[in-house]
Amino acid sequence: PKSLPLGVLVKVLQALLVERVPIRNLRTILESLAEIAARTQDPTALAAHVRLALSRQIAVMNAGRIVQVGTPREIYESPRSRFVADFVGETNFIDGSVLAAPVDGQCTVKTVFGEISAHAVEPLNAGDAVALSVRPEDLVLDEARPAGAPNLLEGLVQAREFLGECVNIEIRVGEERLLARAHPSQRTGIGKPIFVSLPDRKSV
Repeated sequence: PKSLPLGVLVKVLQALLVERVPIRNLRTILESLAEIAARTQDPTALAAHVRLALSRQIAVMNAGRIVQVGTPREIYESPRSRFVADFVGETNFIDGSVLAAPVDGQCTVKTVFGEISAHAVEPLNAGDAVALSVRPEDLVLDEARPAGAPNLLEGLVQAREFLGECVNIEIRVGEERLLARAHPSQRTGIGKPIFVSLPDRKSV
């Protein structure tokens, strides 16, 4: 498509050739990728979308070194580093320190929001500095305080961006900001209070 810059097109075609995509499918794929390019204006993000869409097994490299290998779902849902989490999509990073070594893959992290129960994808020790990654679509929003919700925070809606199939919601919790992605039926207005739950299995 003409809307794809030459540098982006080269990266896309390289990825397609590596994945051995049939020529008859190229037009449809490139048209879809053109939409991604228009939204992101970022060749790196586009290359990440190509890999996630076309690969059964992918390797993420940083500075010429492989930092994680896995299926697209594993890479997206269980990134093993801040670099990998950021490379494959939008996420919320929450810095903190581990309070105790993980038990059955679960650990408690001391953060600016208080103690958060999280899923450990790497061996950790008490006192280790970590950055939790929570995808916007994994934040659970409620206007009323939910009973028994894990890692419950209370904030204020700062901004809303309607995207058709979903709505992006910026939420201020204290001095921090979180990005949530919800169904368009979520209509809490700007300036209104909202409760945010961070599922422990999705906080990695």
